[in-house]
Parts: sequence; structure tokens; C-alpha cells
Amino acid sequence: MMTLVYVKGDLLAASEDMIGHQVNCQGVMGSGIAYQIANKYPKVHDEYCKKVIANTKAGNMGTVLLGECQICDSGNKKIVNLFGQDHFNAPGINTRKTNYDALSTALYHMYYYAHNNGLSVALPFKLGSDRGGGDWEIIRAIIDEYMEIFQVPTTIYAL
Repeated sequence: MMTLVYVKGDLLAASEDMIGHQVNCQGVMGSGIAYQIANKYPKVHDEYCKKVIANTKAGNMGTVLLGECQICDSGNKKIVNLFGQDHFNAPGINTRKTNYDALSTALYHMYYYAHNNGLSVALPFKLGSDRGGGDWEIIRAIIDEYMEIFQVPTTIYAL
């Protein structure tokens, strides 16, 4: 049985092969881990924006992206944009924007890819819970399930 490993440290300094984080479907990486990733990995931000813009130009609403898993190559590791929320919260507001089914689908695809390529995963503590307003216990149970199914080593980073 695999167990989630929790460490205190900077997610962006993770030694794991993949860093997963939740994104919205609006093309905004304006806070939290997404903001940090956009600053450290501008190519990842550009790929994310291109995906959202292409979706919009195709006449789709943002929700079409829900559940998608965008794997971006940053050079030394993969950054995974998990489309788990349609919109984002305004500053100071923390209503639930995380769509559990969408985040679950995106995580499934990330773990499938990691398993097939022998990669390890790093995730932020309270993925989809801090800025997305989701229940960490529900999300952690989804992570536990896929980590076990796919046998992918996973580390949770908390500051």
C-alpha cells in the first residue's frame, strides 16, 4: 500500500518529476501556486493561455476544459495544469469553485501518464482547497485512490 508523503517545503523546488496544480478555465493564473508557476515557468503560462484561447475561439465556454490535464515540459520537469475549476474567487472570497468530478478526472489523467512513464508526483497541500474552496479531505481521498491504483509515488508540499 502506498502512502502520501508530506513534507514542509517549496513545491516549486520539489525533486519529483511532475508538479501538479489546479487551474481555472478562464486563462488567469493570478494567485497561489498558479501565480508562482506562471512567474517561474512563463512557457507553462503561455501554453495554458493558448489552450484557453483556442477553446474560446472554438466557440466553447470555459467549462469544456473542466477535467483536462495539460502536461507542460518545463525542461527539467513536467508541470501539470489540472483544470478543476471553471471560475476563480475574487480576493477575500473563498466559495467553492473546485469541481470535484473535474479535478478527479484531471488527476486520473495525470496519474495515468505518471504511471506509464515511471514518474513521481508533487502536489500542493490543500490542492483545490485554499483558493478553490474545496474540501481537502474529499480531494485527498481522490489523490489517495489514484496514487494506489497507479502506484505512483506522491509527495504533498506545505509551507
